[in-house]
Amino acid sequence: MKFKNLFTKFSSSLLSQGDHHAYKGFKAYENGDFQQAATEFNTSIEKGLTRYKLYEIYTALGNAYEDLALYEDAIAAHKKSLEIKPDFHKTWVNLGIVYRGIGDHEQAESSYNEAMKLKPDYAELQTSLGAHYIYKEKPEEAIKCLLKAKKLNPSIAITYGNLALAYAMVGKYIEAEHELKQAITLGYKNWRKVKERINDLREYEGAIERNELNKSAGCN
Repeated sequence: MKFKNLFTKFSSSLLSQGDHHAYKGFKAYENGDFQQAATEFNTSIEKGLTRYKLYEIYTALGNAYEDLALYEDAIAAHKKSLEIKPDFHKTWVNLGIVYRGIGDHEQAESSYNEAMKLKPDYAELQTSLGAHYIYKEKPEEAIKCLLKAKKLNPSIAITYGNLALAYAMVGKYIEAEHELKQAITLGYKNWRKVKERINDLREYEGAIERNELNKSAGCN
């Protein structure tokens, strides 16, 4: 689950032709039809916008491309958004998500840093940065970011899912189980994958402990 989509803001009856396509794009995105969303966003750009902001539509297009695994197109769309409005923090976060997804952690961190300069109290930024640190196997840093995200916005399910995994990475399994329960309560969809990873970490740690005990017994 990602926290990067922009919500529709206007009634469809108040929209121009280009805005109407943008509206349809957001609806398609929310329904998981990313190909249709991309088509509608591109059409809205071609037709022209009066109520929606062009930089918002470009970053929304980038989100749709990213969900379609069209990563180069996603990066290009987000960069178009930043050409128009370089201080739009949400686009920097979205760009960081794409870079993180393709394994370019240097560019991801650079994008997150730009967002941090603009709006450090943006909960989705702290959540995404926490996920970035999990990928980099820096769970302590991840926990700091995710706790900040919880404080800023306690209703984001993925924050709790990521925090559960980060706690498990440092051996805090009671805390991990608690956070995962919170994530499930908030509707987190990928909880089974996180649960599986937590169990794997617990089993791995247990195997190491048993191995150490066996070595000690052998020495005696």
